[in-house]
Amino acid sequence: MRVLVCPDGFKDACTAAEAAGAIAAGLRRAGHEAVERPIADGGEGFAAAYAAAAGLEAADREALDPLGRPVRGRFWIGSVGGVRHAVLDLAEASGLERLDEAERDPWKTSTYGTGQLLSAALDAGAEEIVLGIGGSATHDGALGAAAALGAAVLRGDGSRVAQPTGADLASVSGIALGGLHPRLAGVRLRVACDVANPMTGPAGAARVYARQKGAAEADLPALDAGLCHLERVFREGLGVSVATRAGAGAAGGFGGGAVALLGAELVPGADLLLDAVGFDRRLGGFDLVVTGEGMLDGQTGSGKAVAAVTRRSAAAGVPVVALCGRVEVEDPATLGLRAAVAVGAGLPAAESIRRVLELLEESAARIGGSAGAGR
Repeated sequence: MRVLVCPDGFKDACTAAEAAGAIAAGLRRAGHEAVERPIADGGEGFAAAYAAAAGLEAADREALDPLGRPVRGRFWIGSVGGVRHAVLDLAEASGLERLDEAERDPWKTSTYGTGQLLSAALDAGAEEIVLGIGGSATHDGALGAAAALGAAVLRGDGSRVAQPTGADLASVSGIALGGLHPRLAGVRLRVACDVANPMTGPAGAARVYARQKGAAEADLPALDAGLCHLERVFREGLGVSVATRAGAGAAGGFGGGAVALLGAELVPGADLLLDAVGFDRRLGGFDLVVTGEGMLDGQTGSGKAVAAVTRRSAAAGVPVVALCGRVEVEDPATLGLRAAVAVGAGLPAAESIRRVLELLEESAARIGGSAGAGR
């Protein structure tokens, strides 16, 4: 049996490439051929996976982390079909991975460093840029990135906010875009996101995601109000409405801010990457697809990599099995899956995270040895 192995990363446990390697090892132990194609949906690891598929080269530059400290950040750049492409992750400079848990605070963090890396990619001649925005530590509506690219973020007294954070949202009175990087307007900027949340409201950035960035429950109304105010500034000052746009709430409102401030397109990250790796044309020679992610739940069907893999595989008539850290859907068939396996079932969360590669390999070996896997 030939098996295409294309998992996403397992948050806090392993990268997509590590997961693919472990799953493939288990399948090979069971006597099957396994081809590894790690994927991502706009979250952590997206840029590296995209760069590997497109043959781009890494470039490192200095940038500021979410709290304004200097770090080395990476983007990838190279020619694709005669066009100079660059790809990067927002998390590279502005992600939770840059902060200790005690440092997480959406009032104090900024995407300024992401704007610096975007500027560096423009300086390197990028004609098309793809930005994955998963894993952010921020809630600044992309104001920080825009400021790093030359936008003037203004307070009511006319003073300029140098490195905007979540605490500045409610006090912004206007945004002047005339100073933006001179090459930005001529570049296609696609923002790859893995969620469809609007910018504000019950399903918006603050209510759904701010807690994981360090917000207390009592902070949520004010954080949401800040993005509501910013959206009004976008609408009234720039003539761009993003309040209800799907994905505008991704990365603390970065999705909506990137559209309004940087002229970006919001695109499903999983499909973008699957196109880059030539997923559809590769499917014909496989008997089974094995995918996976840390959590299979109600959000999986909303732009996540597993859903995109399953949808495309079903169209080609290839069955899909998912190996996940946890499975919280009653019937995997509703997502188009032949089966879903919780590799850490019955184990404490800390142990399943620590042993995830071992658990993935063992689960894959069992799947490879079962008649139900498509042998």
